[in-house]
Amino acid sequence: MTNLATLLMEAAARFPRRPAVRLREMVLTYADLDELSAHVAGGLSAHGVHLGDRVGTMVPYAPAFPVLYFGALRIGAIVLPMYPRTPSAAAKPRRGARARGARLVFTSHDTAEAADVEMNDTTVVPVGPGFLAQLGFWPQAHDVVDRADDDPAILVPAGGPADGCDGLALSHGALREHAAVAARRMMEQTSGPGAAEFPCTGQSHGLNAVILAGTCLAVDEAGTTTRASHGLPGCPTAATALTE
Repeated sequence: MTNLATLLMEAAARFPRRPAVRLREMVLTYADLDELSAHVAGGLSAHGVHLGDRVGTMVPYAPAFPVLYFGALRIGAIVLPMYPRTPSAAAKPRRGARARGARLVFTSHDTAEAADVEMNDTTVVPVGPGFLAQLGFWPQAHDVVDRADDDPAILVPAGGPADGCDGLALSHGALREHAAVAARRMMEQTSGPGAAEFPCTGQSHGLNAVILAGTCLAVDEAGTTTRASHGLPGCPTAATALTE
């Protein structure tokens, strides 16, 4: 099975209590991330999202993003990272931006211009401050749908996350290989906070690699940057995670 969601399941089984995502005082362990993503998977299925459907994430790159990301992947959906970087970008989608065939789109709770986005028949789910707590009331889908190496995992718009046109489809197999390369590079980084930083739009060089390495994804207060944590309290170094 090459579904990228198995990276999270395997990591959660190996070190469930290890921090996976950190934003200020908020910490999600690998067990938390696995559990919450299973709720997202169950909720998506309840909303009629099926294998191969597209799920948009019009949210800043914050703790909710990896939960939504892996939740969509669990059921074999294709993730559309529409506005994953900053709250300001999430709150100001370009007029006429398209959902690109997404069956469901998660939107930041403060996206005032959401009505300007051409959603057609797309279901829109707001993601507010209490969203992660609310997921406990959603059904769960723990199973991970099998995906082939060449099946698409994410769809990146050609002109960037805010662009309206279809772009490059990145497969489960390719992203897994890229994550393995990035994880090895992380292991080679010297110790110290900020030693390894990755752009939050680069899935294979950020979130996937962090999960594969078993490190902690640190998100800054603005949700604008991510980094593999080296030396932050409670977060193991990449070298330790890959050699344990």
